[in-house]
Amino acid sequence: MVTNLRRKLVCFVATYILSLSAIAALADQTVSNTAQIPGSDQKIDYNVTVDKIPGTRKIHLKITIRPINYGGKYSFNACGMVQTKWQQNMPNWSVGLENGCWKCKREGREDSRKSFHFGCREISVDKDFCNDPNNPNYKQWTHKDGKCDELVVFDEPSDPLDEDFDEDDLASVYWDILENHPWCTGSKEICAEVKGVNKHLGPATTDIIANNANVWAGKWTPGRCGESLKRLADEVGIRNQHCSAAHWETGNWVTMNFPGDYPARITGQIDGAPPGALFMLEVPGQFTRNYSASDNGRVPIDESFTIHRDSGKPEYDMSMFMVSEQPLTSRSNLRFFAEVLGGAGNPVYEAGQFMYSISMVSRGEPAAPPQPRSPTQNPN
Repeated sequence: MVTNLRRKLVCFVATYILSLSAIAALADQTVSNTAQIPGSDQKIDYNVTVDKIPGTRKIHLKITIRPINYGGKYSFNACGMVQTKWQQNMPNWSVGLENGCWKCKREGREDSRKSFHFGCREISVDKDFCNDPNNPNYKQWTHKDGKCDELVVFDEPSDPLDEDFDEDDLASVYWDILENHPWCTGSKEICAEVKGVNKHLGPATTDIIANNANVWAGKWTPGRCGESLKRLADEVGIRNQHCSAAHWETGNWVTMNFPGDYPARITGQIDGAPPGALFMLEVPGQFTRNYSASDNGRVPIDESFTIHRDSGKPEYDMSMFMVSEQPLTSRSNLRFFAEVLGGAGNPVYEAGQFMYSISMVSRGEPAAPPQPRSPTQNPN
């Protein structure tokens, strides 16, 4: 099933809050991409690395940014969290703007994935003072050849989880960039009550959608093909079968916090596929679709599905599987860029309105990310 989809795949820009999420086999890997600072014209490159600390129930999270255009002084607020694959009922907080300042509120309990939360903090980028040891932000920067290099957003161990885990149990890392508004507490270390393990933080209201952005990004990793895809590979003559898979959570930040049925559509394209490769998109409980790579290594994707109230559970994660004669190597450049848009009858998003994007790559150095666009912009 291959259709003619030539539209340039694009990401988005947020003007209120930007949620960046990296999903894949996270341990000992760095996920990189580009983001725009909400409420400004400044762009940053970011790197996210998560490692399990040997012999402990802790992880180490490191997030660094490198400003692309230094255009003077600006600030933003950053929150960091890493999830496991396990579900648990836990204390819940919401974040929202009240009278022009950000505020965290305790909001009962929520079923969510067990997690490590690193809290939220104000980050200042100042090209004039990043080399000044007397500047309070100096220690947040790394320096190379006597010049400012990267600004460290998080670089610290977590609190210990309440049970043992291994690297394969780490599912996703979020980091949220919030627009530069003050926090109602007046502190630079904010949402302090959320810091720790097994605590959930979500949006206060659904009207955040026009300015909320959610990116699921990660890597193709060796994995199972599934019996149906293996049988199809046998039928078309793929004998030396090498399997890889990419996985991502089905919903976004809003649908996680406000469960319901959200009709949606995934539209995108796989590029750089090995010759003759077969792919299978799996939406658990709804459908599987099979695709064949064209001679130029492209596979257009355009399918309708529903984000439902259980879509945040790990067993409902969406997956893309690939089987090919050739294994993925460090030189492979397999890429899957897609967007999920609102479908007809969606109770919150208009048909065609941006919900979230997906960016999956096959190598250590990720492909150039799509260019940002407004989350309110329709694709046509």
